Amino acid sequence: MNRATLLARRRVALIAECALQRNTLSAQTRGMVRAAGWLDQGTGTFFQIKKIPLWLLGAAAGIAILKPKRTIGLLRNGLLAWQLIRNVIPLLKSPR
Repeated sequence: MNRATLLARRRVALIAECALQRNTLSAQTRGMVRAAGWLDQGTGTFFQIKKIPLWLLGAAAGIAILKPKRTIGLLRNGLLAWQLIRNVIPLLKSPR
């Protein structure tokens, strides 16, 4: 066989392999999308609360008054999460 025939067969095999991988990935991500459905509800709730920031202020003040030690831990964890998000998002957006 000549080189062109070998390359053509290899190309057909690679295209078939890619199609199989696409189908497998699609099937795997369907389950993840269903499992992550609660995130849509959570973000929807967040944006509703964000429209009225006084609710957040009242909830934060209530937690701070009732459990000051826990509030410090929550603030520390929130700050660490915020810093992590600020550092990771640019890495995800940058081209590889």
